[in-house]
Amino acid sequence: MKFQEQIDLLQQKGLYRSLKSVGYIDRQYIEVENKRCTNYTSNDYLGLGQIAFDKDDFERFMRKYSYHLSSSRLISGSSTAYEEIETMLAGWLGYSACTILNSGYDANLALFNIFKNTNCVVFSDQENHASIIDGIKLSGLEK
Repeated sequence: MKFQEQIDLLQQKGLYRSLKSVGYIDRQYIEVENKRCTNYTSNDYLGLGQIAFDKDDFERFMRKYSYHLSSSRLISGSSTAYEEIETMLAGWLGYSACTILNSGYDANLALFNIFKNTNCVVFSDQENHASIIDGIKLSGLEK
């Protein structure tokens, strides 16, 4: 089947996906096709994406840290930017330390591996996000 035929078939079945322009109003609402809608799709669980920042502070930060390391922190070292942000977040949350992970998927893999060699049993709904299910399976914990 040719590529265009595959696209046509997906469109006929109502399975063809395309990007929609969305305007962000605030943490809770978005604008889609000039309509105000409640945003049930956000991954911004902690609202960190909604924190206002000072443009001058941001520019100073970018001048100081406008580079990235080319591999994981365990291989190429931990950026001082990450360390400063982790220290700030830990204090803000009232903990002695915290770790920034690059995605919710990685967070769920790390979370369940913490309990790997314990007598922990996990009770998990089959409708949980795939990253939770993967985290449990890959940790070897009893479910």
